Amino acid sequence: MKLSYNVYVMTYGSLMNGYHNHQFMENAKGTYVGKAKSIEANYDMISMHGSFPAIIPGNKRFTGELYSVPMEGVVNSLDFLEGYPDFYDRVPIKVECNGQEYNAIVYVLSKGALKSYNLTNKTKVFESDGYYTWLK
Repeated sequence: MKLSYNVYVMTYGSLMNGYHNHQFMENAKGTYVGKAKSIEANYDMISMHGSFPAIIPGNKRFTGELYSVPMEGVVNSLDFLEGYPDFYDRVPIKVECNGQEYNAIVYVLSKGALKSYNLTNKTKVFESDGYYTWLK
């Protein structure tokens, strides 16, 4: 089945430009739209043992980047990296980018992965103005 439509994907960690997994976004043929902020305060950002961030249900907003990505690239590249659906779930999110609101998808740590990890380490997660940001 050919997946010939694009979706917006909000990234907040290693898929962002300049990070070590950005090549997966390039392989997915993602086109950068701009810096983005989550609209709803439904998340907490945690550090997965200092290696990469994850978002989980919570009560904060977070920042990242918005990309327009062919769904085929999401399935063949991004889902592979993110371990979808076992490690991360793909969930809908409303984001603000370039003064506009977008309906996007974001990868949120799955309930199964959340139960499997000791998630008390929150190093490298920075909170400013009510938004979480992953630091390089």
